[in-house]
Amino acid sequence: MYYLLFNSLSGSAKKSIKSISKYCKKRKIESKLFSILDQNIVDEVLNVAKDTDRIVILGGDGTLNVFVQNPRVKNAIARIMLYKAGSGNDFAREHKGKLIDITDEVKNTPYFMIDDKRVNFLNGVGMGIDACVCDEVNKNPDAGYFKTAVNIFKTFKPFSVDLTVDGKLNHFDDVYFFVCMNGKNIGGGMKVAPNAVRNDGILDVYIIKGKNYKQIVLLFPLIYLGLHTLAKKHVFHLRGKEIEALASVSLPVQADGEVTRDVTRFKVCDHTK
Repeated sequence: MYYLLFNSLSGSAKKSIKSISKYCKKRKIESKLFSILDQNIVDEVLNVAKDTDRIVILGGDGTLNVFVQNPRVKNAIARIMLYKAGSGNDFAREHKGKLIDITDEVKNTPYFMIDDKRVNFLNGVGMGIDACVCDEVNKNPDAGYFKTAVNIFKTFKPFSVDLTVDGKLNHFDDVYFFVCMNGKNIGGGMKVAPNAVRNDGILDVYIIKGKNYKQIVLLFPLIYLGLHTLAKKHVFHLRGKEIEALASVSLPVQADGEVTRDVTRFKVCDHTK
């Protein structure tokens, strides 16, 4: 049995349902379709699915983000699969094939804490202009990440941040954004952490800073290629298991593209912490 979980708010939902249904029919696999937004149903699926069954997530980063917040995922007996069908797909970019086994990754996610609230993530957590862009793109998906970023850069004011990485304090001024990465990509293919290895027990932290937005805008094409790390005056790299952030102003924070507004302090931890 394949338990298919789809996101009714996803623009690609109908196409992915049609595609996976055809896949199952061709292989004579029995399947049932459920909304991933109904947590009671998802709880039931996670409880009843056997080790011979498969729980299949239809979608991309946003749909996966919804799924990994469920605490029952860790105890699921069935293997958990991803059927690539989203628009951003930063997670899927690092995996080959259309239908992939993601059981270990969704059971061992890093997370961040804002006050006492824990939020799991798969790709990365960022604060600053990247989160502002995600927020705007979520409101207007047709605008596109790069075009939206360029427009926001013109009015965004850089900030200062203290980053305590595994107990060591690091201070940065003139920051446009920083990200704590489990994977390599954000923003639909921006390879911001080109050397990151998923679930290796270490998070890669990249800080992007500059005196004015023109310096940072020029970096963006390089980020898509993972070459921005050559700009040593503007890009700084740290690594650690636990990162505590304290910003000089309240700003949005994004995790896998999902935004939390008005944050000053938060902590990011690898799954081993």
